[in-house]
Amino acid sequence: MKKRDCIPVLALALLCVVMWFMPSAHPVADDSGGSLRARVLSVDDGDVTLAGMLEYGTQYLEVEILDGPNAGKRLRAENELRAQLDFDKKFRPGDTAVVVWPEGGVKEGESLIA
Repeated sequence: MKKRDCIPVLALALLCVVMWFMPSAHPVADDSGGSLRARVLSVDDGDVTLAGMLEYGTQYLEVEILDGPNAGKRLRAENELRAQLDFDKKFRPGDTAVVVWPEGGVKEGESLIA
């Protein structure tokens, strides 16, 4: 192997080492608290963008918790649409959603993740 052929190999090896130590992406929601069923009461699609047949953005929901000690409580929730048809679920009023309930409960002004 010639000396000039080693330069790209060493550069890629160095890049791999640097990427190994970089922090990974943070999760969208902390699932340590658990999940609950909730009924979707209203939907705001104001931040949802249509690009061809794909939709992306944030769908804002008002939900009513159906399970647990907080059953009947009405809260806000957010549903992130990522333009991935196999993962995205666009909610409508009357749908049942699974929401992530944080371990410490929901504080004033916070939203759940649907």
